[in-house]
Amino acid sequence: MMPEAEGKQSTSMMPRPLKLVPAALCLTLVAGAGPWAGCGDGSGVAGADSDSDTDADTDTDTDTTDYPDGTETPTRLCEIEYVIITPQSMAEAFQPLAEWKTRKGVPTVLKTTEKIYEQYSGVDQAEQVREFLKELAAVQPKLQWVLLGGDTPHVPHREFWSEADVFGYYHTSGVLASDLYFADLDGTWDGDGDGTWGEPEDGLDLIPELYVGRAPVDDADEAAGFVAKVLAYEQAPPEDFVNTALFVSEPTGYGIPAAMGIDPMASEIFPERFEIRKLYDEWEGYANAEENTYDAQLEAFDTGFNLYAHFGHGGGSDVSYLDMSDIHALDNGPRNGVFVTTACFSGAFHTEEQSGGEGFVANPDGGGIAYIGNTEIGLGFPSGMDYILQFYKELFSHRYPVVRLGELFSRARVDFTTDRDRHEAQGPDRWCTLELVLFGEPEMQIWRDEPARLEVEHPQRLVPGKNRLIVTVRRNGRALEGASVTLSHPEVMLHTVITDAQGRAELRVAPTEVGEAWLGVTGFQVVPYVVPLVIEEI
Repeated sequence: MMPEAEGKQSTSMMPRPLKLVPAALCLTLVAGAGPWAGCGDGSGVAGADSDSDTDADTDTDTDTTDYPDGTETPTRLCEIEYVIITPQSMAEAFQPLAEWKTRKGVPTVLKTTEKIYEQYSGVDQAEQVREFLKELAAVQPKLQWVLLGGDTPHVPHREFWSEADVFGYYHTSGVLASDLYFADLDGTWDGDGDGTWGEPEDGLDLIPELYVGRAPVDDADEAAGFVAKVLAYEQAPPEDFVNTALFVSEPTGYGIPAAMGIDPMASEIFPERFEIRKLYDEWEGYANAEENTYDAQLEAFDTGFNLYAHFGHGGGSDVSYLDMSDIHALDNGPRNGVFVTTACFSGAFHTEEQSGGEGFVANPDGGGIAYIGNTEIGLGFPSGMDYILQFYKELFSHRYPVVRLGELFSRARVDFTTDRDRHEAQGPDRWCTLELVLFGEPEMQIWRDEPARLEVEHPQRLVPGKNRLIVTVRRNGRALEGASVTLSHPEVMLHTVITDAQGRAELRVAPTEVGEAWLGVTGFQVVPYVVPLVIEEI
């Protein structure tokens, strides 16, 4: 099963049972209370009240006019939408990310691997982590996002057996790695109990319930650099960056020019507003294409693009023509984009050597914000290129665009193939499905156009006791319906209301102590608005 996309109906989505939270799930909720405290009986997200006779006044404090008991905005203190799994040594480095997500309305918790290993059983640490996720998903029906905060072995991985035959032209088999094991929670992944994971006879459905990404970092400093890059991308995308893309093609080895697969995206999928640079191995005959050379690649990567499409090669500690020393030296930040590739081995995070994809994301000064690639042999034709096409089709869909990185990664992995081909024992699509990995933060929006800046009117402070906090949201001067407005205070309150047709949201809250609360406003393809509010006596 896969969580439902915004605005799109899913026939496979089944509600998870809601149970009491067991003691083992007492986590560290950042900027909100733990799931064991403050639980109300509301749904957690309420529509704005439209019959209030009180208008917003941004020049004064919040309206303290009394309201009837029982009409407080429902609490979300029990909800968890996002969990970060990381060793204790990196937990502090990931805390700013957890705070940011919660403040903008995505309740986020941290869980250390040490606690998981204490509280859950399994044949190995990977199964212990998966057992934790299965139990958390069972009691938290809104859980969607998982960040594995660390390279392996800091956060474990699972390796699978697979084989593929490409039209009788090429055959490969062996053990490959991916994090799909932590996203697809059905079954055991060793259904026949022989200790070999991921075989066709093990009964895998290969459809994720959770959106999982991995931060390929090895220590707290690298984790802090990863978090800083994510926050910069979400909060302050640079000028003249969002509508840029780099296409790179290299010889396929199948006798088919790679540019034939990648170039049609420029006119058929990407909007005209995008400035697309093309570096092709066979560039003649393609509009605005350049010869793909080492020097051209190095200059392009050090410029930085928002979106990348690479139909080419890799060998572990490299990405395309760039080796690890080139990748570590990239200095294109904050122009850090999303790289999608067919390359072999450049996503091989399970080896002792740092892979090129890991270096691309872990570089604190440049590289990229995310890397989607293969942990083993990449079958660029047809499966790998089909995946890239599907990824960008769904990002730029006019009807149902999918913009959150982890969701887009997962949905493209499901939709690029059919259920039959996904389960074909020696099918290339099954191989591709198993080996794809996401290095990146799963909940972030990918900017597909210049994001709007919200105009938000609201009081600057609250008082202990009952408050009616009225917030008005506009985008480009027009009322924004459907924006999410969240008010949070660590371990005290977490409330969310959706703006009405007038762009108005009213939160009825009753903080019990002075301090600092946070107001977060988010929406589709807008820069999140997150500011502190003071809670003080009048």
